[in-house]
Amino acid sequence: MSRLLALHANPKGKATLDILWDGATAMVRSTDSPGNINQALIELGATICKPRDPLCKTCPLSPHCNAYLESQVRILPSLRNY
Repeated sequence: MSRLLALHANPKGKATLDILWDGATAMVRSTDSPGNINQALIELGATICKPRDPLCKTCPLSPHCNAYLESQVRILPSLRNY
């Protein structure tokens, strides 16, 4: 959730936890199968959105992931020099 929201804050801080829980709650409220969403997020974190070396280009959420989108904006200007 931190990457999806591009939340650059201490993940153990109360304010940060409140934001993360609000985001997670919004995701599961938007579906009739909150358990499936929860399980999918767990699998995504274990296989694609890993703490080290995430596989962003293969992630089904990358078009909606603010951290991924931020990383693309930082990369693009450096490509102009080539």
